[in-house]
Amino acid sequence: MGGVSSRLRRLDLADGRVVVLREVPRPDEAERDIRREAAALALPSSVRRPRLVAADPRGGRSLATWVEGAWSIDADEIRRRVPALADLSRAIAATPLPGDHALSTWSTWFRPPGVVPTWSTRPSLWHRAFELATRWTPPPHDPVLVHRDLHPMNVLWHDDDPAVVDWVQACVGHPHAELAHTRWNLALLADVTAGDDFVAAVAGAEIEPMWDVIEAVEFAPQPFDVSAWHAGGRVEISPEKVARVAEDFLERALQRLA
Repeated sequence: MGGVSSRLRRLDLADGRVVVLREVPRPDEAERDIRREAAALALPSSVRRPRLVAADPRGGRSLATWVEGAWSIDADEIRRRVPALADLSRAIAATPLPGDHALSTWSTWFRPPGVVPTWSTRPSLWHRAFELATRWTPPPHDPVLVHRDLHPMNVLWHDDDPAVVDWVQACVGHPHAELAHTRWNLALLADVTAGDDFVAAVAGAEIEPMWDVIEAVEFAPQPFDVSAWHAGGRVEISPEKVARVAEDFLERALQRLA
């Protein structure tokens, strides 16, 4: 097993329990990630997810229960499951937050002034996005639980019963903070309509376009590692396709702002 940011191993214990050992290899992020995962999994929730067995934040390790299910990045499956994914997103946001929760507040990972991706064919989009992102702040709203990495590879399906895994980016924040990231993943793995349908199903309407702009400037400038998508059977997803979808995604957001 493995994740993008963690090493994951299934362990079959002598007492019959099956658990997952998470090891975060980056020393500068290990303690923070494990503490976030532990804080999120400590909250009562209707969402099916792992239960924390033990956590060693300083060692960058945790143990959590094994969750039955498998993810799918088949485009047709993703489209079919958009309503269920929207239900899941709403359920995460509805998780009660006690006053003494240990989660940090959402803040953007974008750091001004921003760097135009080397692969860009539309650099003017990025210059405009950086200008907007530099002066934008989220609208005020009562905070909700935000998974912050809700996409098809972090949702395990057992029959039609979903479970959400990989809570190491969890935080609290505006309910729309989650939606642009999911929309971007659905646009890439299925199509633009799937992403738009997801947002409409969760929010009841279109969200502020700046959430999509922030999503683009946070993630798209990074080098694209397509290996996980290839391992999931989507060998047609190339770095060039990701770049094209990323700039289309950003262009649409900027057009909605105009």
